[in-house]
Amino acid sequence: MLGQGEALKHLQPRFSMLFYLIFTGFCLLSLRLVKLQVIDGPRYRAFSQRNSLRKDKLPGPRGQIFDRESKILVDNRLQLDVVITPQFVLDAKSTIHNLAKIAGIDEERLHTQYLKLSKKSPRFQALTLIPNASRSIVAQVESSRDLLSGVNIKPILQRSYLQHEVGAQVFGYMGEVNKRDISQQEKRGFEYEGGDLIGRAGLEKQWERYLRGRDGVRFVIVNAHGHMASTAMDSADASLLSFTKDDVPPRAGNNLQLTLDSDLQTAAWEAMEGKMGATVALDPRTGEVLAMVSKPSYDATALNLSDDDIWQGLFKNPYGPLRNKAIHDHFSPGSTFKVFTALSAMENEIITQNSVLTCPPIIRFGRRPYHEHNPAGFGKINVTEAIMRSSNVFLWQLAMKLDVNQIADVATSFGFGQKTGIDLPGEIPGLMPTREWKQKTQNKEWYPGETLSVSIGQGSTLTTPLQLALSYSAIANGGLVYQPYLVSKITDIEDKVVKEYKPKLLSKRDSANKHLEAIRKGLWRVVNEKGGTAYWTGRLEEVEMAGKSGTVQVSSNDPSDLFKKCELRPFDKRHHSWFVGFAPWDNPEIVVATFILHGCGGSRNSAPVVKEVVKRWWDKKKDLERLQGPQPASTR
Repeated sequence: MLGQGEALKHLQPRFSMLFYLIFTGFCLLSLRLVKLQVIDGPRYRAFSQRNSLRKDKLPGPRGQIFDRESKILVDNRLQLDVVITPQFVLDAKSTIHNLAKIAGIDEERLHTQYLKLSKKSPRFQALTLIPNASRSIVAQVESSRDLLSGVNIKPILQRSYLQHEVGAQVFGYMGEVNKRDISQQEKRGFEYEGGDLIGRAGLEKQWERYLRGRDGVRFVIVNAHGHMASTAMDSADASLLSFTKDDVPPRAGNNLQLTLDSDLQTAAWEAMEGKMGATVALDPRTGEVLAMVSKPSYDATALNLSDDDIWQGLFKNPYGPLRNKAIHDHFSPGSTFKVFTALSAMENEIITQNSVLTCPPIIRFGRRPYHEHNPAGFGKINVTEAIMRSSNVFLWQLAMKLDVNQIADVATSFGFGQKTGIDLPGEIPGLMPTREWKQKTQNKEWYPGETLSVSIGQGSTLTTPLQLALSYSAIANGGLVYQPYLVSKITDIEDKVVKEYKPKLLSKRDSANKHLEAIRKGLWRVVNEKGGTAYWTGRLEEVEMAGKSGTVQVSSNDPSDLFKKCELRPFDKRHHSWFVGFAPWDNPEIVVATFILHGCGGSRNSAPVVKEVVKRWWDKKKDLERLQGPQPASTR
C-alpha cells in the first residue's frame, strides 16, 4: 500500500492533464465570447433591436366610385380608431379601467369586448375597442399613454357613401373577413388577414378584386408599453436602417366609373318618398343602367360593423332594407305583361293590329266568371285600345286561343324568366311558367284556366323591376335585348383605363318588329289620350312618354270586394303597383320601371315616380343641348 506522498506523486500527471483541459476550455470560451461580442456583435445587436420594432400595416386606399359624369359617389375618409395590442398590455384590468374612464364608456362593456376580441385573435394583432373615436377621446388617449399600456390610435380609411341611403344596395357595404374568406381569397391569389375588410354586397363585392388596394408595411420602434417612439427610417441607428428596406408603400385600388346618373338617382329617391319598392332606368340603345334605387334602405357610411343590434334590426325588418328590390326580389308583373300576350297573339295570327273584339263587363271560362276592371266593360276595341284601357277581357279572349308556351316563347325572348346578367351579385331569374315547368316542379298538368291568369301578368309569372325595364327597352328599340350593365370602365390611380365595357346584345326578336308599332302606339295612348290609365298621372308637357301601368293582387278577393278602394284595406293586403315608361316615345332614349310595394294603383302611385325621373332626364338633356348645341338624333 502506497503512502500519501507516493499517492500524490502518482496522480501528478493527471493533475497536469486536468489543468490543460480546463485551460483549453477557458480559451475556447474566451474565443466564443470574442466572436459573439466583437465579430458577431453588431448582427446580434440588430437582431435584439428588431425585437423592439413593430410591423405596422399601412392600408392601401380602396378605389373610388364615380357616376357617368365623373361625380364621386363612393370615397374614403380618414377615421381614428382606439386599438389595443394584448402583447403589450401589462395589466389588462387596469388598462381597461383607465381607458373607460378617459373615454366615458361603460367599463364592464369595454372589458367584455376586449375579452371577446382577444380570445379569437393572436396577441400581436391590434384589436379595435373604440371605432371612429372623437377628437377629444384621441387627445386624451395620447396624453395618457403611460396609463394605457398597449393602447394606441390607429388611423384607417373608412368607406364613405356620399349619397347615403340613395342606391345603397347598388354600392353595398364592407365587412371584416373571416377564415373562410381568407381561404377562398388565397386560392384566387389574394392575401387577406384578420381585421381586413372585404366587400360584402353590391358593387363592393362584385368588383372586390379591382377596388381593393395593396397594403403597405412600415417598421416602427416601440417601447415596453407598445407605444411608437419613431420609425426605423427616422432612427439615427445604422443597424435599424437595414430594416427600412422591408418597408412597402401602400398602393391605391382601381376606380370604377359607372353608367349611373346621380341626378336621376336622386330624382327617383325623392319621387319615392314615403313608398317602398324599386325604380330602374335604362338606356334602351345600350343597356346602360341610368338609375337604380331600392326602398327601404340604409346608410352604409353610418353602419357600425361591430354593433349587433343594428344588424339584427336590418335583418329582422320584414321589408328587407339590405335587399336590392330591383334584382333580389320578384313580383307578378300585372297588367304591364299584357303587351307580351298581345304580341304573342299577333305573332301567332290570333289577331291583327286591326282586329276588334267585344269586351263586356264579365266573361265566363268554364263555370268561373272573369270580371273586367271597368264595371261597364269596354265594348268593341282593338289591340291598341285594349292596351290603352288595360282591358282584362280582351287579353283573356286571346288567352283562350293561345297556349301558355306560345306566350312564354315571346316573353322569354324579351328577358322574362332568366337573369339579365347585370354586373351585381345575387340577381334572381324570376319565373316564366310553361307546361314543362309545372310538370317538372309540381308533377301536374297545365290547365287552360291558368293561361288566363298568366295572360294578364298574374298567376305564376314573376319578374324583377330590372327585367321589366329590360323587356320594355326591347319594345322601345325594336326587339333588341341588351345586357344591362353598371360599370363602364375601370381606371387606375393615374386615370389609365384598365378595362372598358361596351354594350352587349343578348338577343333580337326579328319577327316582333312588324307588330311593335301597334304595341308602342297603345302605350303612347296610355299616357297621352283621355281614357288612358295614366293620362292624369304620367303625362309630361316637355316630352311625350309612352308606358303601361300594372296592379298586382296580393291576395284573391271576393268578387263583391273587387271594386272596393284599395287604400281602405290593411297595408299588407293592398295591391302592388307598377309603371314602366319610355321617352321620347317615337325615338326612345330612356326606359324607367317603378315597382311600389302595396302601392295600390300603378297609375296613381308608380306613374308619378317614372314621370319625375323622365322629367329630370329631359331637363338635363335640354340643359346640355343649350351648352353644346343640338346633338345628332339617334336611330332606333
